[in-house]
Amino acid sequence: IEQVHFKMILEWIRTAAILASLQKHYASRDVRFVYERRLHGTLPQQLYRIQALCWELHKDTAATVSAIHVEQLTKVLKRGADRQLAVLVVGEESFKKYVAEELNKRSLHSTKWIMFVEPSTDINALFDGVHVPFNTELLIIHMEHDSNSTMDMIGLPIKISEVYRVDSTSPLRVAGFAVWSPHLGLLLYKHKALYNRRKNLEGITINVTTVDNYPIISLDDPLNPKQLTTGYFSDIWKILQESLNFTSHFIVPPDGAWGVKDKYGNWNGMIGQLVRGEAEVGLAEFSMTKERLQDLDFADPLFFSCYAMVVRHPFASDDVVHWLGFLEPFRPAVWYTLGIIGLIFPICLYFILKIAKQMMIKDSELEDPGDIFLDVMRTICQQGRETKSRFLPFRITYAWLYYAAVVLLASYSAALVSFLTVQTDMPPFRGLQGLADDGTYTLGVTAKSGEWDIFSSATNPLLKEIFNTIMDPPEKLPLSSEEGIARCCSDSKYCFFMANVIAEALQVKASCKVDLLRSSIWTSLSLTFRKNSPYIGIINHQLRLLRDSGVLKKLRKKNWPKTKLDQPRPWTSVKFSGVLPILLLLSAVYIFATLLLILEKNLPKWLCFVKKMIKKCLPRYSNN
Repeated sequence: IEQVHFKMILEWIRTAAILASLQKHYASRDVRFVYERRLHGTLPQQLYRIQALCWELHKDTAATVSAIHVEQLTKVLKRGADRQLAVLVVGEESFKKYVAEELNKRSLHSTKWIMFVEPSTDINALFDGVHVPFNTELLIIHMEHDSNSTMDMIGLPIKISEVYRVDSTSPLRVAGFAVWSPHLGLLLYKHKALYNRRKNLEGITINVTTVDNYPIISLDDPLNPKQLTTGYFSDIWKILQESLNFTSHFIVPPDGAWGVKDKYGNWNGMIGQLVRGEAEVGLAEFSMTKERLQDLDFADPLFFSCYAMVVRHPFASDDVVHWLGFLEPFRPAVWYTLGIIGLIFPICLYFILKIAKQMMIKDSELEDPGDIFLDVMRTICQQGRETKSRFLPFRITYAWLYYAAVVLLASYSAALVSFLTVQTDMPPFRGLQGLADDGTYTLGVTAKSGEWDIFSSATNPLLKEIFNTIMDPPEKLPLSSEEGIARCCSDSKYCFFMANVIAEALQVKASCKVDLLRSSIWTSLSLTFRKNSPYIGIINHQLRLLRDSGVLKKLRKKNWPKTKLDQPRPWTSVKFSGVLPILLLLSAVYIFATLLLILEKNLPKWLCFVKKMIKKCLPRYSNN
């Protein structure tokens, strides 16, 4: 009897030690025993003893150890923390009746399931008709306790296996996970990470909903696709198919849309197919919204982008004349300074020469003030002059004038060249607030898209104002981004709202010149999955590997068209509108000089004629 009791105690200690090792491996803080039998309202004695031992072993990790009845499994586990351990102490009948139902509910995939079985248990028979999803970890601990020797039982290694199915129709997979021994603890067979152990989908077919959308995805047939051709997401999906060993069945929604909720609360488009279970994956650039997150799961983002407002270039540069453009290189204060220099320098030079003349200094000739003024203007314009005077103050003054003129003329020439050759067109408005204040534009988004949700379900006053005042009606919205940009080209007062990273790619293909006006709203674009999909974890794992190895960057560079900033910049010709003000000013000066010439030539004749008329008129007034 004592021998039997001693073996029983060793069995309890060994069970508690195995659970402690697994709890440490998963860094779990929540261990729950799931039992099926009540004895007078209390736990079975054996389970009670194991629970007490586990509590003692887990005190250092601050883990909670509790027990729940199998009938309360759903209600209790859903409130549990992530990476909780559920230790199944149930029979085959209760396992298939209660636990199997919870395993099929994919919301409990974060729970780590542990089940103790006898060595003679047929695992395939136990899990017959039970679907263990691909992303669920269920460990089978094969307890060896039929040894005749107590010491043999102490050192006996315990084999731990994991079971799962790739999909509901696939055979059960039983793989070795670890071996536990009292001396060495938990020894893993393979990699620690789940998706380093499970990375083969065994050729299953996954239903994928998608739409043809350059440069993200291109299909061989936009209505009934059989395979992907080109595109950024297309190349990524091909790599995933090859590395994970699965095939895809592509379907296109009848309306060709991403999907929004109708007035009855039902999703349409690709999202509707995911919610209804017609597809497992949405292969398109989905933006995350609060409403979508309630019914879908999103993969790791492949893009982070702000939203941009696409408008047609507001004017043709050749038709705009900046009448005072030749004055813009210098600020008004600089022009005032130049004017003052042009007036003060001739006066200073005149007095310098006059003082030198009075002091009888040799080689100091007094020049006319008008000639000195013209000399100063020639110096500023870098035309030079012949200086006869050797008077040192006179020469020093001219030297500094030459130096100042060189700096000013170089600065003016550089700024004027930039003004004439570099075009800096002003956008019609800035940001969403500027769009709302302008009020002359109609705003459009892709029909049944996440951009429509941003405005239709907005709580921000500005977005609500835009939606109620200038948003295009739903029946008139374009079905794709390309169609939206084409409408901007045909209507100068149409503004299309889309992700900036997609707009930059489509900008090159636009039939007209369009401007991208960035907004302050940001989004992330990624693949989407139906809620609690068992394959989102393995897809995310592979996407991270592709990102870390630089493959995603390489694929984007391959599929993304070069923007206008990436293309070689051509020579810029000076437009006629840039030099028109100077030509008109030159013409005006020429006409004014001609009038002065005519006046100068005929002024003596006119004065003589006026004097004669005055002499003839004066006697008449005196006689009267």
